[in-house]
Amino acid sequence: MAQDDVKQVLDALQSPISNLETLLTLLARPLESIGLLQTRFQKYASEKFPKGSFNIPKHLPVIQRALLQNTLPSWDSTLRGENVLEIADQFFCPTPSTLQNACRTALEAYTTILSTPFNTISVRYLSKLARSYPIQPLFDSIFDLNPSNIAAIHWEDCVRTVISVPTKVANFCGREHSVPDNLQYDTYITDLSLHVEDIVWRLSSLDSVSQGE
Repeated sequence: MAQDDVKQVLDALQSPISNLETLLTLLARPLESIGLLQTRFQKYASEKFPKGSFNIPKHLPVIQRALLQNTLPSWDSTLRGENVLEIADQFFCPTPSTLQNACRTALEAYTTILSTPFNTISVRYLSKLARSYPIQPLFDSIFDLNPSNIAAIHWEDCVRTVISVPTKVANFCGREHSVPDNLQYDTYITDLSLHVEDIVWRLSSLDSVSQGE
């Protein structure tokens, strides 16, 4: 059954993994199913999930948590050494594209990272997300994917999540770890404010156009 295939991968990623090829295969199949697998890794996804069996809101956070807590702490240096870390990066901060699933993945990543016990890998991905997926594309994705009444609820959740980033990073880093420049509180809030201004400007421009019609 389709769901059995997905469950097997989810279970395997939450268990010890014996070798690199097995890990790459486990990571490639979910990414292939949502269109985020880079060409160089396609060979690891020869066994594809049945169409529609992988559900981003349901299954992706499970993989993200497994990577943050189990897989990457053990495999990060190996993935770096073999120059294949980007396949794991795709689960948190995908290569920006026109695909809605890229933004959906980033949205889930913010929530998962901030609700999972922190480590240095969490901070690294939050820094990457702040650069590649600031609040403006998240806003666009939320309102493109949902009816307006549902989107408004998701947007409130998104704002609360994104605003909490610098404080949670600072609390984790303390004096033991350096805070990335773009996650320093003043820098982060300034960048966030500029993106919110852009959103407000676009909405007011659209409102002016609609009133002029």
